[in-house]
Amino acid sequence: MFLQSQRMDILKITIPEQEILKVLKFKEGNLALIMSGKNIGQLGKVINILKRFGPKASTVSIQHNSEHTETLYDYTFVIGEDQSEISLPKIE
Repeated sequence: MFLQSQRMDILKITIPEQEILKVLKFKEGNLALIMSGKNIGQLGKVINILKRFGPKASTVSIQHNSEHTETLYDYTFVIGEDQSEISLPKIE
């Protein structure tokens, strides 16, 4: 099976066989987790992707609860489409 993916797309695979089950596209509307920076750990829906070239960094806007957070493109990790494809611990 051949699945096309691009940079920043996420491949969901089986272990140890490494069979590709799904490609999660890095696109608006998908769920993402912020993996670095001051907003690390925030989870929300990607609402805007602003790709820039040159000295200014590309950014991603994420909506979580009723707030919007803007973070660097490279700090964003897609974890699902309508719902998360991974289990995350509950914060109490």
